[in-house]
Amino acid sequence: MKQISTVPRGTGWALYFFLLLLRFVLVWRVQPGYIHPDEFFQSVEISAGDVYGLEVFRSWEFLPHGCGPLRSIAGIGPVAHLPIWLYKRLLDGAVNLTHVSRGGSDLLTRIIFPVRLMTAVGSLWVDLFVLFGSAHLRSPYGRKRRCFLSASPPIALIIYASCTFGGLLYAGRTIANAWETAAAATFGLFSLVIIRKAQYMAATSYTCDAICICILMCLQAAFSTWAIFLRFTYPLFILPLALVEMAALWRKSRVISLIPCSLSILVAALSLHLCLLVDTAYYKNISFSHLYSNWSLSDLVCVPCRFFAYNSNSIHLAEHGLHPRYLHLLVNLPLIIGPVVVLLALYPPKQFFSVHCLFWLCVVVPLAILSTVPHQEARFLMPLIPFVAILAGDRLEALLASPRKSNLSHLWRSKWGTFITFCWFIQQTTLLLLFGMLHQGGLVRYFKSLQPPVSSDCQSYIFYHTYMPPRFPFGRYSPSILGNHCNKVTDLMGSDSSRLRHTLQRLRDSNALPTSGQLLAHVIYPGSLSPLNLNLTEFGAILATQLFFGHLSLENLPHLPPTNQVGDYSYWYSQLSLHVVSLVLR
Repeated sequence: MKQISTVPRGTGWALYFFLLLLRFVLVWRVQPGYIHPDEFFQSVEISAGDVYGLEVFRSWEFLPHGCGPLRSIAGIGPVAHLPIWLYKRLLDGAVNLTHVSRGGSDLLTRIIFPVRLMTAVGSLWVDLFVLFGSAHLRSPYGRKRRCFLSASPPIALIIYASCTFGGLLYAGRTIANAWETAAAATFGLFSLVIIRKAQYMAATSYTCDAICICILMCLQAAFSTWAIFLRFTYPLFILPLALVEMAALWRKSRVISLIPCSLSILVAALSLHLCLLVDTAYYKNISFSHLYSNWSLSDLVCVPCRFFAYNSNSIHLAEHGLHPRYLHLLVNLPLIIGPVVVLLALYPPKQFFSVHCLFWLCVVVPLAILSTVPHQEARFLMPLIPFVAILAGDRLEALLASPRKSNLSHLWRSKWGTFITFCWFIQQTTLLLLFGMLHQGGLVRYFKSLQPPVSSDCQSYIFYHTYMPPRFPFGRYSPSILGNHCNKVTDLMGSDSSRLRHTLQRLRDSNALPTSGQLLAHVIYPGSLSPLNLNLTEFGAILATQLFFGHLSLENLPHLPPTNQVGDYSYWYSQLSLHVVSLVLR
């Protein structure tokens, strides 16, 4: 029996560390899947302009006029600006190399890689939270804990590490929801320690446990304030944990609990003050010294306040798309983590005052509140994944009704367990290939092929029926002059062919002809639109046509071929590629 029990233990940890290694390999390889425009335009695009001085596209959310600003530099700075700046110092040293001509591959490595790496490192806090959260469910009142390597890993840890929207892919992407997930999990990890220590804290004396609680609560206050500036929805995911944490301290000793509470409020106030100053100085374009000498309350830029006011307006939400209230529960949550896992996690707890009920409320309360908002996207639920994984893993272990050392083995060997594991593997592999490699993947592959800009040529890039292209891979430093069509990126989004025709005509008839070199236009579009309903030779000679394989547009799915071309490899290669047609304009 001993020999059998050691097999799943080693197999379980080997599987987890393989998934963990795969997480960092995907970061190191800079997988080309383009998940969402916010992956670039709410983080690295802004950081590339601020750190390298590149010409970038700042969306209206980062403009200090109109409805903006709605995104906090104090929020994204530590996770986007800081790693890019540190990596720049590592590569270039203390020398300030400005206006260096760089290609797309070099810029992607310099800008995307350090941010994704830091995101993946930060996701390890989520792994720790899932590990310790599962331990608290197994032994909610036990103070002593065995070494976590002495037994098979909890099923919850395998669920999170193998989840595409969790530890496998999104935990290494430059999207604010991944950072929000890490912040919520870190708060949860600290809360579990505080609640556990509060049970054994002396009610009349200030012990080491009380000092540890005080330090942890101050850390919670600091990064929670920062996380609110990062994502305004962050408080929803920590609300049940925060209330239970405060209740545990208050029930133990009202007098002693006042000290950590007072210090944490002070730390939160200082953190709030710092974040407000950073955002105000950035968006008002003034120095800290000038801000302190000419300070007034009306000058402060409170981004979370502006974000709340904007999203409280139903007209603004309608501009981004309205969805039914049940979409999060019935579609988005099963999509990101599987319907079986969701059913296991949402099964009501038997005891109300229990750790299981606490984790259950951490799923139900944010899910219910977010479902009242008419604009719903699957990525908004990412901070729920560790809580769902903990609940589902605990429920699976209870259903298996075997010693935890062999739970993974029983899961794999049982018929239902094999079926569930197979469905989970198919779903997560499909999502990984879709969002990690194929979804708009030709864009990143094309950016890697971009050469350093040549001043003698006048090149224009026209993106047609693709996701919004980031500007930093083109390596331009000086901003484009209004009316000058040279070296300009035009995003036509999903417009019709008449607008593409008008754009090419305007470029051909413009006076942007260089004194030396060529006037080039690059038309970039998904292969599923090929052949275009437009004769490009009307506007100039076709210099070259490049295909970047691995591009799937869900808005323009590939067409079924004629019967005689079903098995034609070249047809499917063209349909699943990004087409780049280079024209020499007449």
